[in-house]
Amino acid sequence: MWILRWLFIAIVMILVLAFALQNLEQRTVVRFYTWESVELPLILFLFEAFVVGLIVWFLVAIFHDLQLRSEIRRIRKENKKLRSELTALRNLPLEEEENTQES
Repeated sequence: MWILRWLFIAIVMILVLAFALQNLEQRTVVRFYTWESVELPLILFLFEAFVVGLIVWFLVAIFHDLQLRSEIRRIRKENKKLRSELTALRNLPLEEEENTQES
């Protein structure tokens, strides 16, 4: 399975590199409200957008991982409590009721 994942990543990287090489001479200006960038190669803006996307994905992944770890910690604590309760119930002595046998 890991071979397929690495093969997919390699194919995507080759496609991105081919796209970048075909658009080396393409230059553009980015405008955002009143701000305007200098004229730079398109691939530079695409790379910056990719890096920003990676950073956002990384932050979201970290937040999600911390939530899952917290949930696992809570469930383990509850599981430990339930196991100790079960052990205590298993160790209770069995008592026969003498009143029901005498009647």
